Amino acid sequence: MSTRGKDRSVSDSELIRTIKQHPDPAVKSTELAEQLPLTSTRINELLKSLEDDGILRKKSFGSANGWWIARNVD
Repeated sequence: MSTRGKDRSVSDSELIRTIKQHPDPAVKSTELAEQLPLTSTRINELLKSLEDDGILRKKSFGSANGWWIARNVD
């Protein structure tokens, strides 16, 4: 049974850990939504907040954004 799309709280550290474990250097919110119980819209909100804090960086690739960790985060 999938929890995809069910919006529950995910900590910043859980989101960062998921990004670190991704095989590619940058990850899209839709890829994170496949692994976390949040919608890609909610994940985008969280990613933007982490970008505002200087933890993540992003780059647009056509209609999608690629996100990666900007600095060492435990």
